[in-house]
Amino acid sequence: MPIMCPHCHLPYEIEENLFGQNLECGVCGKSLPYLAALVLSIVAMAQRRIG
Repeated sequence: MPIMCPHCHLPYEIEENLFGQNLECGVCGKSLPYLAALVLSIVAMAQRRIG
């Protein structure tokens, strides 16, 4: 499942079995729960299409 770091906008492909685990961005090092990353990625992608 594709997600994007909401801090540095690096795209990742994440396996669905990681649901509920914390992730850490390999570029900016910030961490966030998988569900939050997924929701923020959807919002960021929608904003790019609109704006």
